Amino acid sequence: MYGIQVEDGPEGVPRVVVRTRNADQADAVFRRQNTSVTAHLTTKEGVSFEKGYFIDVFGPDGGLVHRMDARP
Repeated sequence: MYGIQVEDGPEGVPRVVVRTRNADQADAVFRRQNTSVTAHLTTKEGVSFEKGYFIDVFGPDGGLVHRMDARP
């Protein structure tokens, strides 16, 4: 990963944008990455995921490689 950005999403639900140089975004890779990013944002940046979150991962060519809606 070389970029993580948190934006306001719909209905106050944060949208996390991740940019990665890793073209391998198999489900297991994405799950590890997702856990790492959300833990960092919660503990180090104080971001609240109380309402859930959206996450978009963009690969080395700038294309969307993973999208998840993690609202409860």
